[in-house]
Amino acid sequence: MNDIDGIIKSLEQQRAAVVRALEALQGVGGTHEPEPKRRGRPAGKKTGAVKKKRVLSPEGRERIIAATKKRWAAVRKAQKQSAKKRAGLTAAGRARLSELMKARWASKNPPKSRAK
Repeated sequence: MNDIDGIIKSLEQQRAAVVRALEALQGVGGTHEPEPKRRGRPAGKKTGAVKKKRVLSPEGRERIIAATKKRWAAVRKAQKQSAKKRAGLTAAGRARLSELMKARWASKNPPKSRAK
């Protein structure tokens, strides 16, 4: 029985060596692992295929135009309501500001003497 056990052991070692060699070859050849997904267009599709152009009916176009106008009208109305009205200057206020500005300018620019 020693003889048979030795033969079995030798064959198992050889089988393990063959399995390792197969795995190494499959790893090098790339047949063991699935191929990674390709990037870009799928193979077999035509790149110059002509697509049918979509056409918009006149009624559909009018509906889109009406909806757009309605939407912009709502936006303008909201802006108009949120705008604050500024108070205007009265004539007396304007005259007062004018006098103050003249006085400020005069204090910064004293009159020059014309001596020659």
